[in-house]
Amino acid sequence: MQRIMEPIFEVGYLLFAFIAGGVLLAIYRTKRDEKVLLLAIMTLLLGSGDAFHLIPRMIGLLGDGLDHHVFSLGLGKLITSITMTLFYILFYFFFLKKYDKKNTQPLTIVLLSIAAIRIALLTLPQNGWFESDPSLLFAIIRNIPFCLLGGIFIVVSFLWTKGDRYFRWTYILVFFSFLFYMGTVIFAPKIPALGLLMLPKTVCYILIVVNALRYALNKDNPSL
Repeated sequence: MQRIMEPIFEVGYLLFAFIAGGVLLAIYRTKRDEKVLLLAIMTLLLGSGDAFHLIPRMIGLLGDGLDHHVFSLGLGKLITSITMTLFYILFYFFFLKKYDKKNTQPLTIVLLSIAAIRIALLTLPQNGWFESDPSLLFAIIRNIPFCLLGGIFIVVSFLWTKGDRYFRWTYILVFFSFLFYMGTVIFAPKIPALGLLMLPKTVCYILIVVNALRYALNKDNPSL
């Protein structure tokens, strides 16, 4: 069942991400709203980064097995780990512009520093990206700053989006996306079936993009 259903879901997700990103870019060209441009870049970055991981995964599931694609899967995980970090930084800057927040330089510096530490950790050879049995300990270590980044973003989105018709539930979606993601990181190496937790994690991101589209398509007042 996983061999068939997972690739179908992943193809649908990637198509949705790229189409949504294209729609957001088209809206930006019409409205020239920098906030919409940030949403477009976020969405295309999300789809592009995940494609590096999901395409070789689909090839493995439908073909000769995942064990024959260790290098491409590892490279894909590295790329998507970087793009997901950048996704939250861009989302933060979107919130800064949307809610016209002032005096946030210390918070911005903290988030950028955490993101830089996370990306630096991702580049270390101890990650064993191209090994068939990479270090679980280092997988946890490299995700500590990512979870810290996510935790701060959850608090920020909770405080800033109250009453927002499009983004007020963002903090819940981000919380569950991290919960499913860390469940995969910690438990999937020993219980491969739990790798399917990445599917509800992906659904959380789909809902975030849906809300971004709803916001950008609002013709009455795109600044709401």
